[in-house]
Amino acid sequence: MFLNRFHPAFLHDDSPKLVYIEGVLAAAEVKTSLSGEGLADCLDKARCFKQLQAGIDPRLDLESHTLDNEDWEYFLWRRPFFAFAFDDRRDLPKIRDNIASWTEENRVPENEQIDAVFVLGKGGILNLRSGFGGDRSPGGAGHGQWGMLEQGQVPVFAQLMTWLTRACPDFSALSPILLRYASFDPSAYRR
Repeated sequence: MFLNRFHPAFLHDDSPKLVYIEGVLAAAEVKTSLSGEGLADCLDKARCFKQLQAGIDPRLDLESHTLDNEDWEYFLWRRPFFAFAFDDRRDLPKIRDNIASWTEENRVPENEQIDAVFVLGKGGILNLRSGFGGDRSPGGAGHGQWGMLEQGQVPVFAQLMTWLTRACPDFSALSPILLRYASFDPSAYRR
């Protein structure tokens, strides 16, 4: 997981801790290969992660951010999830078709679908869905809602970093995350 600057700092040591979705920029699954059950495993993990919804306060948190309104459902209320694989025997169009088939067969709602898949040396597959305005790349080949960026002049890792900068929400201010989860009653304190 990639955490933003608003995530409580005392949780940033090596031991497993509770992570607050409001403090997450994006989550990823890194695989040696997507072949076999690897792709289905990534898609299932993406679905579970995308079911988490951030508690965003429109009055306090939305004064300044980097996301278009049509992307809020995918990258603000829920956070981006992508997979990165070092290898896959299949070509990029076949991986894209497998993602589309699995998503359809499992009736995954649009807001719980994986956002992107990147395969080293091959390229990336982006979920363009109905509202995703930030990454409708003119050079990408689409298949339904699944766009494809084959590796050409731009290496896959550069494609991934460009996509992350567009998909991850960036706030100028975010109200304290821990106060959202604490039962804090200021009237209990007296001077």
